[in-house]
Amino acid sequence: MTEVLEFKPSEPLTLGVELELQLVDRRDGDLTRASSDLLPLVKKRHPGLDVKLEITESMIEVATAVQLTHPGVLADLRALRDAVCAAAELLNVGVCGGGAHPFQAWTERHISEAIAVNLREMMSLRVPIIAAVVGEGGSGGALGIGVADCVLILENAYYSVISPEACSAILWRDRRHAAEAAEALKLTAQDLLKLEVVDEIIPEPEGGAHRDYDSTAAKLSAALCRNLQRISEIPIDELLKERYAKFRRLGTFAESKPATASSRS
Repeated sequence: MTEVLEFKPSEPLTLGVELELQLVDRRDGDLTRASSDLLPLVKKRHPGLDVKLEITESMIEVATAVQLTHPGVLADLRALRDAVCAAAELLNVGVCGGGAHPFQAWTERHISEAIAVNLREMMSLRVPIIAAVVGEGGSGGALGIGVADCVLILENAYYSVISPEACSAILWRDRRHAAEAAEALKLTAQDLLKLEVVDEIIPEPEGGAHRDYDSTAAKLSAALCRNLQRISEIPIDELLKERYAKFRRLGTFAESKPATASSRS
């Protein structure tokens, strides 16, 4: 039975970051069970850092302390990065993040099935659904919760079936082509609105949402309330039909005509 941890409230408007990272063999890019060697190295040199085992021996979790300022979070993240990367370098291990690992046989683990079931079930939910993309939505899991009557996205967020780094690793076998992959994926808010993948872009303050949390939260709240009011007025059976039609329209297809006898001669 899973232990239920006591909830510990923090001060209002505090910040913190928690990341799950994968450890890979630099020779072939596959996951490697290196956490049992890496964690003691980190703890010995930096005993105050929050670095621990996550799910399997090929994954670790790092977390900042609860901070009151953005620079405080950045300082913690830099310390975590330097400590983990230094230990990984000694073990000749790579540290990866940013989406599902592209070299693993996820089909054998039924990840695709889980996403497909989620898509199917959300398509038939008899309640209004709104999804909001507020950062990096770059995986099949992100799409798995994106079956919504209205999809909102922050101005500088992105939304895609795969992260540019993972896409680059699959197509070019090298993550250095991430910029080319990002351009081809059309994952920016502006591209997604043109393609009708999202329904509304929420403006961000100059410099990004993190420059003014209150303003960003207020704009997101207004968009959520406005769109929820709109779609709640649609009869549920009609809403389900519109939801289905919305996703059937997605995508651009081109079909070539079969060659005639004269054109082949």
